[in-house]
Amino acid sequence: MQFIVLLALPFVMWYMNRIRGSKTIEFLPENWGVQKILPNGAPFAAVSILIAMFLYTSDWIAAFAIAIVWFAFESFGWGKWMDSIPYWHDKNLQPVYNKLVRDKWPNTGKSTGIHWAANMVFKEDENFINYSILALFLRGLLWFVPVYAVFAGFGMVTVPVAIVATLILGATFPMVYKISYDYDETGWYARAEHYYGFTYGLTFSGSLLLGAYGI
Repeated sequence: MQFIVLLALPFVMWYMNRIRGSKTIEFLPENWGVQKILPNGAPFAAVSILIAMFLYTSDWIAAFAIAIVWFAFESFGWGKWMDSIPYWHDKNLQPVYNKLVRDKWPNTGKSTGIHWAANMVFKEDENFINYSILALFLRGLLWFVPVYAVFAGFGMVTVPVAIVATLILGATFPMVYKISYDYDETGWYARAEHYYGFTYGLTFSGSLLLGAYGI
């Protein structure tokens, strides 16, 4: 059963991460139609992680801890930085900056400290692109460092693997969304949520497999 879970996890998260990011539960891919039963898909995605982790560990406490931490740290926003991706090629970012920062998303990252940390390295009003890339990297860390802390705490992965995995997921957070946009501007955000779900599902599987062998 454990091996089956590890094989399935990237594909489950490919689908469930899109459910997480949508305002509806999608039982079929978007181009097939949508069935709406909940106002937010994140709890449904968290339940899928709970089930997968229980099937892998046979430990309800570990499974609940992983799902709850995943859900809790998923909830912090990243709208300003993600919304800036289509404009990263534009040398004149001032109008976009004014729209995203001052009008639409004035408080993104302030409650978590990500805004302040990224702004110390790259001034938001002077180097908005690099500021946004760094902020998205830190946002990925904020999401998955707690998850991997739980993995490590229950002895499911080693600390070195946890560190490497979280750095990978931090780095791929902005990368995957930018690649999706560059590939095709139509539907880029929804597609990227599928891609990133597959990315962290695959990272989970790989690190758990290494943990099973004590690596």
